[in-house]
Amino acid sequence: MGRIIKNILGIIERFLFFINTKSKGIYVINYHGTPKSLMPNFEQHLEYYRKHFHILNPDEFEEICKGGKRPDTLKASLLLTFDDGMKNNINAIRLLNENNVKACFFVIPAFIESDQPRDFLSTFIRPGYVNKMETEEEDFTPMGWETLREAISEGHKIGSHTYSHTLVKGDNEEKSTFEILESKKCIESRLSIEVPYFCSINNTDISVGKMQEDLINRYYNYHFTTYYGYNFPTPAPGRIERINIESYWNMNELRYALGNIRRIMIKK
Repeated sequence: MGRIIKNILGIIERFLFFINTKSKGIYVINYHGTPKSLMPNFEQHLEYYRKHFHILNPDEFEEICKGGKRPDTLKASLLLTFDDGMKNNINAIRLLNENNVKACFFVIPAFIESDQPRDFLSTFIRPGYVNKMETEEEDFTPMGWETLREAISEGHKIGSHTYSHTLVKGDNEEKSTFEILESKKCIESRLSIEVPYFCSINNTDISVGKMQEDLINRYYNYHFTTYYGYNFPTPAPGRIERINIESYWNMNELRYALGNIRRIMIKK
């Protein structure tokens, strides 16, 4: 939907509706790039989340998925996730750390280890994508293993976003297993951690079929999807719904993405 329409609906949302702060669902937000120039905008997003939600850290999220006690608050709960592992996510990490917020970052090992990351990005991750607000080298390259180790030491979690961002549900089992399992092995080996999180790429309906879903469930405890929703009443670990928001969106667009109008429109 065009940004103008999102803005209009976001304005209506602001004055006629409001986030259901007593919701028992769990909102999982996914971002992609977080360029330095957009940090003032992202900071506004974060302030909004802090005001209207209880922001979960990944360990709290896991406990809820396992049937554990929810936070003792009337606010809805929210978890932040970031796809692709862009180097400019360092900007978001700094701001999150300042606010004691922990998030999940889904990375692509082949992107991290590519000799030509710009070409890899434009070929396998963002073909045809152009964002005029992304102009720095960090906007086209991945976080390295050392940066990810530092993020882990600060309390953030790292998950798999496939090995090379090329998973398609029409792939054979050998190719699918490589994309799903090899990414886990590589991340665990490089970072000396366990990786229970998997995030499907692009559109989950296109990248994940029954066979891929079975592989994901076999090797991971949690599957973060592209399916829109707010995980009511409790997240299903094998099908975690998320709401996409980008760092360049204004507050009206954010309100629309999280609000009741959109939920009504798609009958959620």
